[in-house]
Amino acid sequence: TDEGSFGGSHQQGAIQEFTATVTGPQLAGGFVPTGYLPAGAFITEAYAETEEVFNLAGSAIISVGTKGTEATNGVDVSEALADVVGTTEVTPSGTWAARLAANTEVGVALSAGTITDETVGKVKVTVRYLSK
Repeated sequence: TDEGSFGGSHQQGAIQEFTATVTGPQLAGGFVPTGYLPAGAFITEAYAETEEVFNLAGSAIISVGTKGTEATNGVDVSEALADVVGTTEVTPSGTWAARLAANTEVGVALSAGTITDETVGKVKVTVRYLSK
């Protein structure tokens, strides 16, 4: 449960995939791995797969997006999604809703709320994109 991972760009024809695995201990401990999406990437779809339920409070949001502005440029996993095992499509926002103009460093942030139990929770966020 305590190991998070990031990166891993997997190619399938013209569509490529970037995956970030985020855990409760990782968010609570300040370990925030980073990776990159290439300039010209156009996000076609994104999914959040909660593998282990988080214990969050205060309308918490786990954001995966442009490092430093994850809450406004990326995808969000709401407390409601993180509290139930399953897979849900999530919608890109901000600069992630259009073709990326530059190589984009990707980070993770708890952009709202708090973690009630720091020892549990695991969500895998997968972003599929066309590369220019």
